[in-house]
Amino acid sequence: MIWFCGDWHFCHDRVFIWKARGFNSVEEMNEAIVERHNARVAPEDTVYVLGDCALGDTAHAIEYIKQMNGHKILIIGNHDSDKRIKAYVEENIFEDIQFGARLRASKRTRFFLSHYPSLVNNFDDPVDVWNVSAHTHSKEKFEIKDKKIYCVSLDAHDYCPVNIETILNDINERKQNVRH
Repeated sequence: MIWFCGDWHFCHDRVFIWKARGFNSVEEMNEAIVERHNARVAPEDTVYVLGDCALGDTAHAIEYIKQMNGHKILIIGNHDSDKRIKAYVEENIFEDIQFGARLRASKRTRFFLSHYPSLVNNFDDPVDVWNVSAHTHSKEKFEIKDKKIYCVSLDAHDYCPVNIETILNDINERKQNVRH
């Protein structure tokens, strides 16, 4: 199975992050993210992490990331500094680290993976390319209503990763609603 998520913000000890997410502490948030991730993702699954893994104690954050199932691929976010990326590489916690990626999601659908939301094409464009992104911490999967952008920030998915089948189903439902 292929999974997507973004904006873990491990060890980001600011009330506006963990409290806004409904947790009582940054530690509770960190542990819940790992628990919810592992309840869904199997060790053999692939996980695209669309940026902002940690903010704060990088070494402590890496210990949480090491506990997480799946073959993890990082799409770099604005909080994934050169220093953090170097630590991620040294600890070998990601199988690949990129600024963006293109993925064939289905026979007719392509994903452009990025941390920042990007305009890829409109609903009337015959090419079905969707941007899958994070960054905004939106609670909405389709934050920008008339564009092909799907948000995988943890904030939009009950602080859990979302699988490719769910995204494709959500997109198909969205396309039906746009046509009506």
